[in-house]
Amino acid sequence: MKKRSRFAMRLGVSVLFIVGVGMWVASCSKNNSMTGPGGGGSTSSGPAKVVGVVNDASTTGNPVLAGATVQIVGSSTSTTTDANGAFSISVPTDSTKTINISKTGYSLNQVVVTLKGDSTRNITVSLLKVGGSQSVPANAGGSVADTKSNAVITLPPNFVSASGNVTVTVTGLDPTTDQVRALPGGLQAVDATGNTVYLQPVSFAEYTVTDANGNVLPFNTSAGSGANIELPIPASLRGKPGYRNGDPIECYLYDPSDGKWKTPVPGVIGPSSVDASIPAIKATIMHLSWYGGAPAVNQRACIKGYVKNSNGTPAAGAEVDLYPGANGSTDKNGYFDLDASPSSNVRIVATVLSGSKVSTAEEVVYTGSAGDSCYTAPDLTLGLPQQGNFQVNASLYHSGSGSEAFDYAIASIQLTTPDNSTSDWDSAAVQIGYGSQFTTLTPLGGGSYYAFTGSPANFALTPGEMYQIKIDFDKNGTIDAEGSVRMVGVTAITNPADNGTVPKTFTATWVDSGATHSGYSANYWGFLSGDSTFLYFLTTNTQKVIGDNTIDSSFWGYPQVNSPLPAGSYSLSLWSFNGPGNFLSEVGDQLPNISGQNVTGYFYSYYFGTPVNFTSSGTGSGKAAGSISRMLPRRTKTPPLALKNFFKHIPASIRKKAGISLARR
Repeated sequence: MKKRSRFAMRLGVSVLFIVGVGMWVASCSKNNSMTGPGGGGSTSSGPAKVVGVVNDASTTGNPVLAGATVQIVGSSTSTTTDANGAFSISVPTDSTKTINISKTGYSLNQVVVTLKGDSTRNITVSLLKVGGSQSVPANAGGSVADTKSNAVITLPPNFVSASGNVTVTVTGLDPTTDQVRALPGGLQAVDATGNTVYLQPVSFAEYTVTDANGNVLPFNTSAGSGANIELPIPASLRGKPGYRNGDPIECYLYDPSDGKWKTPVPGVIGPSSVDASIPAIKATIMHLSWYGGAPAVNQRACIKGYVKNSNGTPAAGAEVDLYPGANGSTDKNGYFDLDASPSSNVRIVATVLSGSKVSTAEEVVYTGSAGDSCYTAPDLTLGLPQQGNFQVNASLYHSGSGSEAFDYAIASIQLTTPDNSTSDWDSAAVQIGYGSQFTTLTPLGGGSYYAFTGSPANFALTPGEMYQIKIDFDKNGTIDAEGSVRMVGVTAITNPADNGTVPKTFTATWVDSGATHSGYSANYWGFLSGDSTFLYFLTTNTQKVIGDNTIDSSFWGYPQVNSPLPAGSYSLSLWSFNGPGNFLSEVGDQLPNISGQNVTGYFYSYYFGTPVNFTSSGTGSGKAAGSISRMLPRRTKTPPLALKNFFKHIPASIRKKAGISLARR
């Protein structure tokens, strides 16, 4: 009995281990009368929407960012980006709202949107990974640099109203590169006299201070002096007129409360304190936020163009971003007309997001001077929508009995795109249950969702019931995929008895608590181990003859030598499972039992039974069958999918005990 208790404890611990397991704002466009989504049209009282994609500006190719938070400033309305970096958020109709886009480890970005009626606005936003972070004593001050950009801040004593150490983070941004996509708010600014001006981007950095709880702290204006900052001049501008040591240049503060650049302070270019060969804009500031070395100008050019879908029809409501320049939407006929930086290479990016399908087009053009006519860009044709396929693996587990019983449900979701890249999907609503008794699984991160005994408090699996899984991938209230599996019952081995004795050939028997349900059936996996014999068997019966000297081919078609047992000590474990069709006897792929559009899914149920220990009085020869990986024929590179999907859900400690290997041979 002690052996059994120890094994049950190890099993419980193993299951618990699994549980752990745009440069110019659209308002300065020359065309503010757009009638497509995002620029006018409907005056319905229904909610408007902002949909978009968040990218990583720190990495080549600007990959999408999952798990970024999108929040309407001044409200509790927020959402997170899915595995494709996509999001959708409702906003009040006929309003102008500032939207925060943030993610731990990245700088803040913001977008100001104006929507009329129940229109939809498409946007594309990028975030930049934070630069250098350092702990600094608040009462003493100190200097912190971003070694990637050489942006610097030197803080005076008592620069924030806090005691002890605080974390100072500096993130430099080079607007002459793709990093410009991560600059918040556009470049509409307010000068010292209150007039609206437009900034010529040169060099930027975000300066933030947080306490031990992650709270953002403002600069203490009662400190003895301001903070000194350095903004390195980008390599492409060094040595040019206006960007040499001794040249004056204005610096502007970004105000996240209204999404505008303001409070200009004078700056001067001098040698960087990090590397004297690099010129840097130096200024003294009294606020902590984004700062930019950017002279104010009123000159700007414009770009107009046409965006069409892959089938040649106009792309109404497509998000259009100019880098550097404005961002806005196409009208109902697919046309746009936006401001851009004069005499510059400007990248045009058009995006349409529909559900989890994304279509994009890009073009680089060279604009004329401010006095030239509006530049007409070549037509942009959106690529075919990229739709991924969801893969779902879900399982129900029951282990132990009585006070040691433990129930567990888990689902893992991944999205594979046409280029065969796979990402975790953390934006679904997953429910598992039967009848009217459904439990919403808790997101665990990494594409996993779970519930277990005690969480929620009433979660428990009922043997023999037909369980359903319902998945809403985009949380819009519509079930996108569903499947079912019958929960296996609790099995108890009745022969041999624990600590009993059997002859060299005997019939193992067991009972199953799920058998009282009409239509119930289960698959049983037996594992017998002893001093010199291993034997695996699969059956749908509640008994199995052991030691009859037959060749048993029921284990997915691989022969097992069922030899009489030699005298010695043995252990018999019995695990029950149900799952997709062909799961028991077919070699190769099993049939999915979770269905939906662009969905392939497998739903299983398991019971890990308690083993019995016994002895054999027989005199059989007992040839060892060996581990599962040894049983597979050499022509098989990996175990069949059915076998692998089953085994990978079994705790590693149990796989080791059973001699199971999932490695390629």
